[in-house]
Amino acid sequence: MGMVFIGGVHAVGKGTLCNCLWRELGIQTYSSSKLIESARNLTFSSDKNTNVVSANQAALISMVQQKKALGQPFLLDGHFCLKGTNGVEAIPENVFLEIAPDAVIVLVAKAEIIQQRRKERDGVNERLEEITNFQKLELSEAKLIATKLRIPFLQANALEDYDNIKKFICNVIAPSLS
Repeated sequence: MGMVFIGGVHAVGKGTLCNCLWRELGIQTYSSSKLIESARNLTFSSDKNTNVVSANQAALISMVQQKKALGQPFLLDGHFCLKGTNGVEAIPENVFLEIAPDAVIVLVAKAEIIQQRRKERDGVNERLEEITNFQKLELSEAKLIATKLRIPFLQANALEDYDNIKKFICNVIAPSLS
């Protein structure tokens, strides 16, 4: 049994990738946002900003522990950093220590592509500089967490690196699928 955490900025392709992997490999996938919304009975706004990081992360930890107790491998899409009123901030390291992923994948894409997806999906027009900075911090935090937890790490583009992502996941949590 294992869990791979798939991180990246909003609209980088985490959900799409997870849905493709679920359809192809049958690995259960969960969205951190959806787990938090379910646990806390709330809905996030389209701007994706949050000011209650600690309460949301406590809910996420609880939900992930419940999913792990089922004994099946799964993918969890989420973030290493979040936007709040004070700008972009890293999710506290203890959250990752408690959810204990077996590997980390961080998805990256060109800022222009992310900008277009955010506009189409969420109706949000984010500046390229904001996306670039958010993506750099997300990548930096992902590497830091993977190093601290001593777990495998992969940086990838969901569209261009699909086969490598699939192989990485299979090698980490489901060798029988590769």
